[in-house]
Amino acid sequence: KNVNRGTWQRVLSLPKLPLNLIGGGCWFSGWAVGQLEVSLKKKMNPNATLADSLAFTLGFSAWLFFNGIAPQIKFDVGPDGKAADIRSTPFIVSNHLSDVDPLVLFAYLGFPRFVAKVDILKVPVIGKLAIDIGTLLVERESKESREATVAGIKQHAADWKQGMQPLAIFPEGTRSNEQDLIPFKRGAFVAGAPVRPVLLVYTGRWSPEHPKYMEDGSGKVVKYSDGKWGLQFMSHYRHSVAVTVMPPYTPSEEEKRDPDLYAANVHRVMQQRYKELRAAGPRGHSHGWRYGLVVLAVAVLMVVLRK
Repeated sequence: KNVNRGTWQRVLSLPKLPLNLIGGGCWFSGWAVGQLEVSLKKKMNPNATLADSLAFTLGFSAWLFFNGIAPQIKFDVGPDGKAADIRSTPFIVSNHLSDVDPLVLFAYLGFPRFVAKVDILKVPVIGKLAIDIGTLLVERESKESREATVAGIKQHAADWKQGMQPLAIFPEGTRSNEQDLIPFKRGAFVAGAPVRPVLLVYTGRWSPEHPKYMEDGSGKVVKYSDGKWGLQFMSHYRHSVAVTVMPPYTPSEEEKRDPDLYAANVHRVMQQRYKELRAAGPRGHSHGWRYGLVVLAVAVLMVVLRK
């Protein structure tokens, strides 16, 4: 599915460039105003980040819109027949498929903080965003870094109160291949606090998951570069993703004492739900020309209103 179609894709990507520029302008404007807003808020709350800025969150959401990132959010109801608020637990745990995942979770699930590998700082724009929203960075090869991250996770659980910004963690520890969930690492569960499971399923014909290799049109396995991924991203006008927010998972006393057991049990219930979602239906179209026309119409309207 991740096949580079060369010239045809380059042609398809050209009309999207103006939309990217408009979206980027919204993001930058929101970021600039947000920096000022946060500097003022820090006088009252030293822990304030860009996630607390209305200007930034609006600008960021606009950038996603103009890039065709269009999630469909569904809340599963709990035993009481109600869907709990996304800020009802200190942690969000989600499967991890692509570099787009954190953007979706950040914009549409309560603007959480994240735990991420230090390598994210190398990604243009996203690395800067990670710092600005207070991401907990971990260097896997460093024992001291891993211990500091665990301490940060426990401290977040201790400081967290109902309605506060959650901490989002990808417990697989890396990106999976969309077929199954990788066994969870224990880090998200060491605090023994409730978690909110979230599942992402990309529903477009092209998925933004980023494998290292792919099959070309002749069936030959070739390296899948960042440039090819970017071309695919640009030539598809809509990146549809279904986000399923499961009911909060509250650990038993035994799970609180054993993070590995806690991780395995959450993995089991998420894996079962993930298979149900994957079996629900085939991929749809992802060039999304209708969505592109809507976005273009909004862009034209913005230009007209500014005159």
